[in-house]
Amino acid sequence: PKQAARYLIPVLPFALWAAWEGLARLGRRWALGGAALGVVLSVLATSRVVAASWRPEGRVAAAPARTAAFLRARAQEGALAAEYDARWWLLTGRPCVHVPYDVRSPRALARFLAGAGVRELVVEDTSYSLRPLGGAYQVPSFGALRALAAAVPGARREFADEREGTEVWRVAP
Repeated sequence: PKQAARYLIPVLPFALWAAWEGLARLGRRWALGGAALGVVLSVLATSRVVAASWRPEGRVAAAPARTAAFLRARAQEGALAAEYDARWWLLTGRPCVHVPYDVRSPRALARFLAGAGVRELVVEDTSYSLRPLGGAYQVPSFGALRALAAAVPGARREFADEREGTEVWRVAP
């Protein structure tokens, strides 16, 4: 899954060693307290990644195979648009563009899709994305993306897979 903690896992032993050495210079009590805090924070940060690996068939760990097969079977006209563009390019082999962060109104989305030559919009569950709490780079929820797609003039939903948490919307040329 797309989790920020996945980048920490390979460097965790080195980070813990450096923290231990630094805290040990402050005294044994600080070292033990810092080590305990580091372990707790590491467990919290990686718990969702580990839980997802225990269920490899689940939505978080498995690629959306049925949605990708639907898109591959389609005529290769136009590009795809999605929040996770590189993933869909790899799954379908079709050109794919990222929905820009500032495109959050039906009018702006329609203008972007037309300008980028997009014919299909992938709406997917973004609950596991790297999402800031707010601001310009916030990733919208699945419901917000669906509502945005539904409000684009001429767009219609052609495919939905509840188990994979995906929808494909056809965009009028």
